[in-house]
Amino acid sequence: MLYYAMNIHAVARCILGILLLTGTTSAVTLFQVDDFNNGTAGWIEGNPSPNPPIATGIGNDNTPFLRNDASGGGGLGSRMAMYNDLQWTGDYIGSGIRAIRLEAGTFGPETINLRLAFNGAGGWFTTGAIPLINNDPLDPQWRSLTFSILPGDLTHVGQGNGIYADTMGNVTRMEIYSGGSALSAGSLIRGESINSSLLLDQIQAIPEPSSGILLIIAALTALTRRNRTH
Repeated sequence: MLYYAMNIHAVARCILGILLLTGTTSAVTLFQVDDFNNGTAGWIEGNPSPNPPIATGIGNDNTPFLRNDASGGGGLGSRMAMYNDLQWTGDYIGSGIRAIRLEAGTFGPETINLRLAFNGAGGWFTTGAIPLINNDPLDPQWRSLTFSILPGDLTHVGQGNGIYADTMGNVTRMEIYSGGSALSAGSLIRGESINSSLLLDQIQAIPEPSSGILLIIAALTALTRRNRTH
């Protein structure tokens, strides 16, 4: 059993290495992950905010997670939205990225309608919303979520020419936000004015969730975490 586990570990590392070596030269790469061990990883709110994203606490992987607070009402810091112009820009199509997987939680009290969005020459494209609800103020209730970013799963919100490939082939900004049915886009998609705290960890670029290679990488991740605890 130990020999079999070691073989899975070795094969997964080899496959991951090959993928990274043969990937595109864009900033975003397949299987890249934000784990927030070294800070906020470039996630910001933009305008000066009294409650910007911070790396804090201990997540499911026993390392810090990203926390972003929104105060609700009006004014600075009232809306739930943050964006990244660094490692999450580039060619998602050519890099083989078909979904974004992450761990998310909330301290409430209001429901977060969690969405991801991508901007580029085609304009803003957004995923559907996944509600995050928490009735226990002491427990963030972490969930593992996967957002498909295939053409049929993204909606053009505004700006640009509305062509999926023109945005996802050269993303200039990625946004994570809470958004209901009424969305408007400028340099950002306006997040909802909401009184809540969003917690994020292990944001990862992955192939199609059904991909066999994804199962191997998941096995590698589980083995690595198990080894850390022994």
